[in-house]
Amino acid sequence: MELIKSDEGYAVSCPDLRGCWSQGATEEEALANIQSAIVEYLEAEAEGSALRRGARLLMGKLPGVNHQRAIRAFEQAGYEVIRDDPQVSMSNGRQTLTIPRDNPVDAYTMFGIVRDAGLTVEQFRKLL
Repeated sequence: MELIKSDEGYAVSCPDLRGCWSQGATEEEALANIQSAIVEYLEAEAEGSALRRGARLLMGKLPGVNHQRAIRAFEQAGYEVIRDDPQVSMSNGRQTLTIPRDNPVDAYTMFGIVRDAGLTVEQFRKLL
């Protein structure tokens, strides 16, 4: 796991599980959150992964989404940037999203972020 400290807390990822990341106000919270994220990731893999099907859909409709375009789309959906180092964290007051600075952002990862934001692929696409 990779744990990164910032002024707002901690971001943590599991590099062996592509797109698996979480965050927390404290190191302990971030580590507990990544454990939950890993369980959810593995459950999705075991179920034949609706996320992968969604990512394939997203790839077909949104090939090569630049992280800056994604940020602008989420701003239109009511999110604002709350942290910009080393990844971009955005919040709408209820939900926090973390957007990697990849160009393009991996479709599997982007699908998870879109889903966490409560948007459908079609809604996100219109915001782009």
